[in-house]
Amino acid sequence: MPLEKVGIYIPAGQSPLVSSVYMSAIPAIVAGVKQIILVSPPTFNGSINPYILATASLLKIKDIYKVGGAQAISALAFGTDTIPKVDKIVGPGNEYVTEAKRQVFGIVDIDMLAGPTELVVVAGRKANPEYIVKDLQAQTEHRSGIGIVITLSKSLSKQLRKVNLPSTYLIEAKNLEEAVNLVNKISPEHLEIMLKDWRSFLKKLRNAPAVFLGDYSPVALGDYLAGPSHVLPTGGSARFFSGLSVYDFLKRTHLVYYSKKALLKDSQALEKIASLEKMEKHIESVKVRLK
Repeated sequence: MPLEKVGIYIPAGQSPLVSSVYMSAIPAIVAGVKQIILVSPPTFNGSINPYILATASLLKIKDIYKVGGAQAISALAFGTDTIPKVDKIVGPGNEYVTEAKRQVFGIVDIDMLAGPTELVVVAGRKANPEYIVKDLQAQTEHRSGIGIVITLSKSLSKQLRKVNLPSTYLIEAKNLEEAVNLVNKISPEHLEIMLKDWRSFLKKLRNAPAVFLGDYSPVALGDYLAGPSHVLPTGGSARFFSGLSVYDFLKRTHLVYYSKKALLKDSQALEKIASLEKMEKHIESVKVRLK
């Protein structure tokens, strides 16, 4: 069943993240969420950026509030006189937004605790260095964005070392296995695989929520067009988190139905386990039905 009310936080401090509106809202809409509440700081002449509003309008989001930062997360989690309390909060934000989401988790659900964005590029001898440089520069265009290149080629490594790439790290791997092990350990938010035989690499890959294959699949595609969402786990949390999707807006219910015959069949096993836990009343609640 879909969640009833979901809050979406849209940052606008550094730049208006128009793409985060549809990347967060569309999975919720597909899931069937009844009410979507959007909050965003008023950074455009005392109002929310018009492009954010226009995108929300196209998605028929009607509940929009001019509020940002930790106070916006608090308002969504607890409710105010004007902002309704939601069941789940999703969307990226700065360190204050992330910490606020961490503190209200349990009162409401959250998507994840996302930190600075990150990209790992695994590149072979025939990878185009110009493509790699441009992708790394695009990554560090984000505030505190981090880029890492893992290469199997010494010649490619030499070429990349000549380029000034801030917040970027270069690792030379001995072989494909070592490269895969490094990626699984880092568990990056975005992973580009620029290898001729990327299929062999994929078979051993364990931790990466968004993978971009080949020379013509830049991360920018995932940021703006390729789905299901660009809201992805960072900081190694891809070991246990997945990217935002329709499943994040659905909840499951267990339905249990026993006939008297079925209850009789399972009663002995239940009694043994309940006895180990010294839960006598549990046993009685079954026995009374079998008289």
